[in-house]
Amino acid sequence: MRKILLALTFGISTVAFGQADIAVTLNSPMANDIVGPNNPFALNFTISNPGTEDIDLLDSVLFQMSIGGNVLSINGGSIFYFDSVNIPANGGTYTYSLPPLGLNLSGAAAGAMNFCVTVSAIGQGWSGVSEASTANNQSCSNVMYQPATVGLAEGFEQASASTKLIDNSFFANGLYNVDMKNVIASTTGIAVYDLTGKEVFNAPLSVKANTINEEVSLNLNKGIYIVTIKGNESILSSKKIVVQ
Repeated sequence: MRKILLALTFGISTVAFGQADIAVTLNSPMANDIVGPNNPFALNFTISNPGTEDIDLLDSVLFQMSIGGNVLSINGGSIFYFDSVNIPANGGTYTYSLPPLGLNLSGAAAGAMNFCVTVSAIGQGWSGVSEASTANNQSCSNVMYQPATVGLAEGFEQASASTKLIDNSFFANGLYNVDMKNVIASTTGIAVYDLTGKEVFNAPLSVKANTINEEVSLNLNKGIYIVTIKGNESILSSKKIVVQ
């Protein structure tokens, strides 16, 4: 039985003219490509901006991968991002790629499956934005999945079950106490977003012996916020906090 690791819901908006929009075209894997732990593939997709709002250096593009309806994970995270790119409105494009990855779904049988990538955008220019259409936020290819003959790690996870990410972080008295173990990342940071998607705080974090143990002071106005811990190019943790 395949396991759904984490689900991400992208908002559904009504079709309208003169609105922001983001679209994606999956370039790799292509239709009928053989994928599996012994058949790695390079993820490659092109983001296009057919709408009226630029994607600029203040914005981030989020993406998520799935196969056969199951969301894929790398080191415990399933929502990934990239930023510091300019994708102008009215037709700008940007191609993103990851190096070859091996894919193994625990208990999955060989056969045809849809591999999909789904995208969205967040940032100052995209706060509270309703897209002209969300039908173009996902692109898929019908690939051939070939499992390994011996057991490997499930999904994209590089760690075994005994070394999966442990997150005991919490917020209290204006401090976000980052307490994470089994962190596999060379660079980490904390970012805070308000409910419109605007980033209101960010700071780097240090990983020592695969552990993050820091107190971060958050000088925030009253309200509800989303705190994310990022590692390399994935979101390791995402939690809602209430500032009273």
